[in-house]
Order: sequence, then structure tokens, then C-alpha cells
Amino acid sequence: MAYLEVSMKKKKLNIIDIIVIIAIFAIIGVAVLKFAFIDKKSGLGVTQAYKDLEYVVVINNVRSMTAEAFHVDDKVYDEKKGTYMGKIKNIEINPYKTNEIKNNGEFVQAEKTGYYSVLLTIESTVVDKDSGYFLSGTLDLKINSEYEIVTKFVKTTVKVTDVLAEK
Repeated sequence: MAYLEVSMKKKKLNIIDIIVIIAIFAIIGVAVLKFAFIDKKSGLGVTQAYKDLEYVVVINNVRSMTAEAFHVDDKVYDEKKGTYMGKIKNIEINPYKTNEIKNNGEFVQAEKTGYYSVLLTIESTVVDKDSGYFLSGTLDLKINSEYEIVTKFVKTTVKVTDVLAEK
């Protein structure tokens, strides 16, 4: 019975109890501010929207077998990440030209026989963030960027030459 009387006595709060109570209220306060009052996009400093646009890539110095392996409506993927990059909408095949020096020192553009330059127009849905366009939300799309791409029949390196206005 004496033990019960001792344990029922009024206990005082010590400093550790006070710190724990303050920490619990602080965590609850931060959670309420984060989820109830702050706009998530403005809080992160990021605005984003999905847009359909077209971009143009070039593949230089390829043989006819590679140039003719591209087809309209083929799906294009980034080989390293496996990210979907879009669908081919237009294909333009031109003879590959290289800069040559003539015997008199003059620069001329000469066709390289059997080699081609391929321009692909690719349509894709991109995420438009403050820092640029991102394919599938992760792959940064910038002019002069190079990518290892894969289609159903081709694996090659492309270089982005143009990002066209959104549709």
C-alpha cells in the first residue's frame, strides 16, 4: 500500500519532458504550414507544365543502310536511361558534305560518296520548367546536346539542332 501512495504522488516536469513537448508542437506546426498554407510550386521556386513540341536532331556521316532504317512514327528512346524521347514525324536525308582543302588552299564543301546526313523531326510531350524543357520529366532537351538513341531498327548518336515552337 505504501508503494501505491508513493507512485500516486504528483510528479514534477523535468527539462527533458518540456523539450519533448516543445519538439512535438514544432513538428505539428511545420506540418500544418507546409500542407495547409504554402503553395508547393512557389515554395520550391519551380513552375512546370506539360507541352507538346517538336525538335530536330541530326545524324551525320552515316551510310545508306542507317539512313533508310528510320521510319515515320518510330518511337525514339534514350539508350542510356531508357527514357522515351518522342515519335519521328519527318525524315530528311541529304548527302553528307565535308569541308575539304583544295591544292590552292581554298576551302570547299564536297560530298562524301555513300554517306548521308539525316534530319529527324521528333514530336514529344515535354515538361516545361524554369530551367528548360525535359523529356519524360528527366532528360534535359537543349540545342547542341548529344544523345545515344535507339529505335526499333537503329542505335546511333544524334545532336539536337533545333527546338520548334510548341503546337
